This record gives sequence, C-alpha cells and structure tokens, in this order.
Amino acid sequence: MSSFLYRVGRFSARRRWWVIAFWLILAVGGGALSNALGGQLQSSFEIPGTESQNALDTLEQRFPQLSGASTRIVVATSDGSGISTDQDLIVTACEDVAALDDVAVVECPYAMTASGQTPASSGNPAQISDDGSMVYITADLTVASAAITDTLEDSIESAMKPVVDAGLDVAYSGLPSTASSGVDWTEVVGLGIAFVVLAITFLSVIAAGVPLITALVGVGVASSSILIVAAFAPVSSTAPLLATMLGLAVGIDYSLLITSRHRTQLAAGMAVRESVAVAISTAGTAVVFAGLTVMIALLGLAVAGIPFLTVMGVGAAAAVLCALAVAVTLLPAILAVLGRLLRPRRGRGRGRAADHESEARGDDKDPDGSQADQAAAEENAEAAEDEGSDEPSDGAAAEDARDQPAAAPRPAFWGRAVTASPVVTIVVVFAALIALALPAMGLRLTLPDAGYDPEGTTARTAYDMLDSGFGPGFNGPLVITADISETLDVEGALSALDDEFATVPDVASTTQAVPNEALDLAVLTIIPDSAPADQKTAALVSELRAMAPAFEAANGFTYDVTGQTALAIDISDRLGAALPPFALVVVGLCIVLLTIMFRSVAVPVSATVGYLLTVGASLGLATLVFEHGVGADLVGVVKVGPVVSFMPILVMAVLFGLAMDYHVFLVSRMREHFSETRDAAASVLRGFTASARVVTAAALIMFSVFFSFVPGGSAIIQPIALALGVGVLIDAFVVRMTLVPAVMMLLGDKAWWLPAWLERLLPNADIEGEEVQRMLRQREWAEAGERGGVHADALRVGDSEPVTFAARGRDLLLIGGRGAGAVVAAVAGRAAVTEGDLRVFDRIVPFDRAAIARQSAYVPAVADAPAGETVEERLRGRTTAGPMRDEREAAAAETFDRLMDTLRPGDAPDIAPHTPVSHLDDGGRWALDVAAALAGERPLVAIDLTGREPAAALLSVVVARAPHAATLVLATDAPCPVTDRTVVAVAAGPAAEAEVFA
Repeated sequence: MSSFLYRVGRFSARRRWWVIAFWLILAVGGGALSNALGGQLQSSFEIPGTESQNALDTLEQRFPQLSGASTRIVVATSDGSGISTDQDLIVTACEDVAALDDVAVVECPYAMTASGQTPASSGNPAQISDDGSMVYITADLTVASAAITDTLEDSIESAMKPVVDAGLDVAYSGLPSTASSGVDWTEVVGLGIAFVVLAITFLSVIAAGVPLITALVGVGVASSSILIVAAFAPVSSTAPLLATMLGLAVGIDYSLLITSRHRTQLAAGMAVRESVAVAISTAGTAVVFAGLTVMIALLGLAVAGIPFLTVMGVGAAAAVLCALAVAVTLLPAILAVLGRLLRPRRGRGRGRAADHESEARGDDKDPDGSQADQAAAEENAEAAEDEGSDEPSDGAAAEDARDQPAAAPRPAFWGRAVTASPVVTIVVVFAALIALALPAMGLRLTLPDAGYDPEGTTARTAYDMLDSGFGPGFNGPLVITADISETLDVEGALSALDDEFATVPDVASTTQAVPNEALDLAVLTIIPDSAPADQKTAALVSELRAMAPAFEAANGFTYDVTGQTALAIDISDRLGAALPPFALVVVGLCIVLLTIMFRSVAVPVSATVGYLLTVGASLGLATLVFEHGVGADLVGVVKVGPVVSFMPILVMAVLFGLAMDYHVFLVSRMREHFSETRDAAASVLRGFTASARVVTAAALIMFSVFFSFVPGGSAIIQPIALALGVGVLIDAFVVRMTLVPAVMMLLGDKAWWLPAWLERLLPNADIEGEEVQRMLRQREWAEAGERGGVHADALRVGDSEPVTFAARGRDLLLIGGRGAGAVVAAVAGRAAVTEGDLRVFDRIVPFDRAAIARQSAYVPAVADAPAGETVEERLRGRTTAGPMRDEREAAAAETFDRLMDTLRPGDAPDIAPHTPVSHLDDGGRWALDVAAALAGERPLVAIDLTGREPAAALLSVVVARAPHAATLVLATDAPCPVTDRTVVAVAAGPAAEAEVFA
C-alpha cells in the first residue's frame, strides 16, 4: 500500500497542474450537471416488508382516493373566542379550495354547497374544537406529497386569504416545505473555527487554507454526485446534509494529517516533491486505512434492510471516498504547487539544498527510467523561481544539519500525567464514561413529524394548534385497513370494524369505516389519546395488532394497522432489531482491521473497548439533551423528546470510522518508535508527543464542523450532529489520548504481542511506510555505489542465505548453492519478496522489478507448460522483435539443437519447426526457452540451470551462445568454463564471498 501511494503522490506532484485541472473540471462539471438535471430530494420514509408499509401500499392500489396527499387548514381566533361568527367566511373558503384543480374532496366543518369534485354537505361538527375557537378544513389532493407544486400551495393560500384578512389565525399541515441540502450560516462559522484551529496548529495562514480547500472540493463533488443520482432514484433529503457534514470533517482531518507530516519533513530538509510523496505514502496510508473503515461501516448500514438508511450510508460513504481521493491526488498537487511556502521557516535553508540534490540526481524520472522532459523543464523553472525567492543557501551546512539526528522532544505533559499511574487513569476513565452512558438506556426513538419542525413554521404552528384544540393524538392518527373481499356481508363487516375499536383504552375517537368503490377494502381512522411519540401510542399499536387474530376468528377477515405513526413505530422496531447485529459487525470489523494494521492483540481490543465507551457516552449525552432538555436551550434544540430512530445506528457507524482515525494516528506513531527502539514505555510517550498536536487539532476541527449543524438544524440532523460532536471530543481526548496511553504503558511490551501462527496469516498493511523507507534507503545506497551492472548487499530471497556481490555490465554472474534459483529470479525482476538490497542497471528491487523484468530474459528451472504452439511459434514468440530477427531466430534454432544434443547425447529426438511443443519433455521445453532467451537483444539474460545434467556441458553451451553485449546471470553449481568475460561467482550459502576470475 505505502509504495503504491508513494507513486501516486509523486505522480500527482509531478503532474500537479493536470491533476488540479481534472478536479476543477470534475467539481464544476458535476455542479452544472446536477443543476441541469434538477434532482428532487424526498422527506418521506418507507420501510418495505412491515405491516404498516404493506397496508399503505395496498391502500394506494385499491383506494387511490385516500392514498394521495391530504392537507389540514387550521383556522382559529386569535383571542380564543368563538369562531362561529365567521362561519360564512370559512364556508366560502372551503368552496374556493374545493374548486382548485388538484383538490379531490374538501371536508368543511360547516354546511357547504357543491364545489369542484366535492358534493354539497351538511358539515362535520367533529372538525370544530370543544371550546368552539378553532376549526380545521380537510382537503384531499389528487397528487402525492412529493408532487405538490408551489403553484398549488399558492392557490390554497390565496383561497384562504379572506380568512386571514379577517384577523383569523390560519396554518397549514401537510403542505411539505422544499427539502434543502444547502449549508447554513452556522456551518460557515464551523469552517471559520476550523480555519483558526488550523492556523494555530500550523502557524501559517497558507498551510491552514490547504485542508479547507481540498475538503470543499471533495464535498462539492460528493454533493453534486448525490444530486445527480437524485434525478434518477429516490434520495432522502438528509443524505446530502450527512454527506456534507462527514465530507467536511474527514476531508479537513485527512488533509491536516498529510500536510502536517509534509511540513515536518520539509523542516528536516527533505526536498519538496520527495516530501510530498513520502507524506502520501506514510500519513496517506493511515488516512486510506481510516477512510476505508469509515466507508465500510457506513455501507454496513445496509444490514438494517431499510432503503432510505442504505441510501444515506452510501451517500456518506461516497463523500468519504471523495475525501480520500482528494487527499491522495489533489492535495499532493497543491502541496507541490505551494512548494517552499509551506516549509516552516526554521527548515528553509536545509530544504533548498535538498531540492537541489533531488534535481541533480534526477529524482523525477518516470517509473520506466526515461526522463520526462516536461517535468524536468518544470522542475528547472521551479528551481529558478525558488532561487529568486529565498536567500542563498549553504548546501554543505544543510547537509551537515540534516545528517545530525534531531534531539528527542520532551514528552508532553498530558502524556506523562496519564501514564504516571495507568491503573488509576483506566479506572477513572471507565467510571466516568459508563456514568455518561447510563442515560442512553432510556433513549426513545421516533420519526420526526411536523411537531419537530422549527417553531414559527406554518407546519409546526398547525401541529401545535391541532394539539391544543383537538388533543395530542390528533396529529398521529392510526389507519385501519381491512380486506373485505372474502365476505358477502359488507354492511356487517363495516359494523364489526366500527364496534371493535370504540372501547379500546387510549382511543380518543374513531371514524366510521368506509369501503372503496370495489367494496373489497374498508378503512377507518383511530385518534389516540396520546401523542405520536408517546410510549402509550406504541403500546396502543401493539394492542390493536394483538387483537387482530381474535377479530379474524370472529368475523372471517382481519385488518392491518398503518398510518405514519404506525410506520414510525415499525421503523424504530426494525432499527432496534438491527442494532445488535450491526454492532457485532462493526466490533468484529474493528478487531480484524486493527489486528492487520498493528499486528497486535492488545491494540485492537483496547480500541474496540474504547469505541464502545465512546458510543455509549455520546448517546448518553444526546439523551440528556434531547430527552431531558439538559442544556437544550443553549444549543437551540428544536423540540425536546424522542430522537430520530436511525440516529443510534448512524452514530455508531460514523464514530467507528472516526475513532479508528484517531487510533491509527496515535498508535501508529507509537508503533513506529517501538519498531526503532524496542522500548515500549518510551515509545508510548514519544508516539503520544509526536501525534498529540495533530490529533488535538483534528478533534477540534471535527467537533466544530459537526456542532455547527446543531444550532438551526433540522430535528433529524440535530441529535446526530450533537452525538457525533461530543463523541469526537470524548473519543479523542478521553479515550485515545487518556485511556489508550495508560493501557499501552500498563501492558508494556505485551501491547505488541501477536501469536506466531496469526502473524503468518495476516497481510502486511505497512501503515508506518516501512516499505517506502526501505525504498528511499535503497535509492541512497544505489546513488552512492557504482553505476550500472548488478549489485547486491546482504540479499536474501526465499530460503537462500544472504549474498553480496558486484557485477558490471556484460559480466558473467554465477550463483550457486541453496537458493541460487531464487536469487537469479530476483535479479531478473521475477521475485516480489526480497530482503536486503539489490539493484540491476541502477534500478532497485523489489520496487522497480517490473521495469527490470521488461529488460531481462528469464528462464526458470522448470519450463513453462505448452500452450498449443509449435516449436517455431514458441521460438518466434519469445524472441524479441527488432533488426535481424530472422538471423536471431536461426541462431536460436542452432542453440536449441546444441542444447538438445547435450541433454540427449546420441539420442536427441528428431524435432522439426512444426513439431508441437507438447511433444517435448520438460528438458526439451527448457532448452527451447533458453535458446529463445539467448537469441534476444535484452541487456540481461538470467537462466536457472539448477538440476540440469550434464551441468558443466550445458553451462559451456549457454556461455558460448550468449550474446556478448548482455549481462549473463546463471544459477548453477558447475565449474565455470573458459570465457573472455569477467566472471563473478557467489554461493547462496554460508560465508559467501565473491570471487573474480580474469
């Protein structure tokens, strides 16, 4: 991973203007396309497979008159006096509303004449409040809620204007406001706070702006993508807000971590582009790993089986993916453009010398070894610009300063304090977080309705008016649907429904059951005594459903309980049931990923326990604020009461990823120091000190971004944002920077213990960038050594012993002993895993092995299996194209004949060009491949002769037939034949020493 990211970072730095242009085109083009498509966001929630949703679907199919949107127009006197004196005005308004095109039927509290599709009626006294000061008008629409246009809303309001002009209070329930995905002024304040934190962290305004720019680009691309999808598929109005919140938070944090590492390296004297690539390969590896955990957790929301929640998770995961892509591509391009402007002032002299060294040795070579002319020109232009912008540098002094090891900083006070008595720290943290988590036991869940809208909105006003005038249950009616298609006594069925629910406790009133036109479905409405979010209403729904089997036994048909209130209860129940398996998935994922990352048992266990404590404490604090109103006025809570039902599972998913961020940032530095010193106690303190500043800044930034969505936010976003904000603070400062150092100090060396069998099974994630550090060290070794040729220093491949040798171009390198074949494969660029140092024609192994493989011809000890070709076709296919190819193919055929005569003296089979390769035995195929390799024009030929007899005779043929311009590398224990080449012989065994023969 780290070596791949190194190449990505170096490419982005070298092609910086192309990368920046790509992201700008993507952001601007995505925004333009999303505006052109005009995707609509939805505020409704559906949950397939539940009783309430199935009943609603049936209602839509078989009783379409009742499946459309319905609005209540609430009219009341401002002083509480009787409203009957304005009866004529209200009746006229009812008739005007009924005359509108998209209005199906209007129910008026007073008698009205026929209007539109509404017949004349004597009025419904139930629509008049008990004190006579309030009435409501019901208008059933022919369109669904999502299809209500601004024109229809304006028409309804125009019809009610005379009532408003008469001094009566009018409010509308059921006319949805336009779902918004924009950013409020509070989010701008959050970004401002993030900028201040960044400026203090970096002590640089320019550096502080970089994470903000990259985060905004990532959020812009993600939001545009979500809105484009919304033009073709249903997308919740919460999805863009959640994506924006997460995208800003992780985007700033990821850029902060990488930029911080880059500036540290610049201060140490590293060249700009080299520093960019190394920062991406080290800090970027941790960022990618952390980002992937966030994405996996968010995508894991699909476990709940709720479509709108899955869409929210996918949208948020897309925002994190954009943040990751920006961090490893756009960010290095911007860092390269800014160049030395980001270098801390104390390190600028050393950095200029490093830049010149980097230019002098051609660090900007393309992976295939050719110098990129455009990149070189840009580099020279940058160097010239830098020369004019800074004072002259002393290269020698810079080199001396860079070679001197930096003094270890004094451990941070907080790190020393929390690790002085680790047992005490652990006990106190556990007690405090468990105490904060206890209120979460009483967390109630619901789906917000109009009662959760901000005060002053017309929907909230209508909700409150109906609540006070007609009772708390009026805003949450339950709908009973009954399939009466199997009964012939429709009147008896309707009477049975009317009689069934009138005496049920907590039922305030019921309407009469009415059938549809086909007389196969009956519907009635129940008004509970309790509010929609009240626990009594949930109990009533359960009781009504429990009564259904007995009702069916007595009447021959059954019923379903539905309506938005029942749907909200079903969603809460479904989410509650999904929470334990989701928690198991997240916790299991946490343990597996961290075990892979840190190759330790204690680290993932402590991280998981800390994560669970963080989730419990954050949900507990959210319960105190939203359920009990503690500090609710201070943070602008819209309504104290139950929180949105998907808040816990969403908070668990997001906090999992963020907790892993901080754990990776902190513990990776501890592991890095432990790998160098093997001193567990010192590693805890040094790792804490090295990462505390960045983790602190990252946590404060995330908190400011999340918390900025609380004041003025919707009832859905507010509890999520608050739980995430306080969760970030708790996780960063209490768990990761207090509990984890104490646990690591208490465990000592045991913190890094891992069973040997498990270590062999786990892949190497290399989050510390050890492979990149190895690559940089090998490059320095290669630069310091002799150019060209094949050189190895303590090289070990497979089961070979360490070997050291130096062979120049066109030499004959003979490698014998156990493991010789593996060493030859490595020299030819065919071995992915090596230890020690190896360079071939100035390329290092294993990092440049693909380029080495392209320049070398390699024949293993065991020949390749036939692929249906003939001898001639195989020779031609393995002989490189170029001048004199026919002559080289003829030479290959002659070499093949000589090898076959050597392998089968006096008994060589008769082989023609058209002979199928499958007719050859293993020795014949091997000889054929050797002949093709020797006839090519590649500068290096590597052949494994291990196990081939007669070894000496075969070696003589190979050496004699090899092109003189090629470097020949052979695995054999046979004595060297007479040759005019310089021979370097080395044994891949104990006490290996190179021997040079004239």
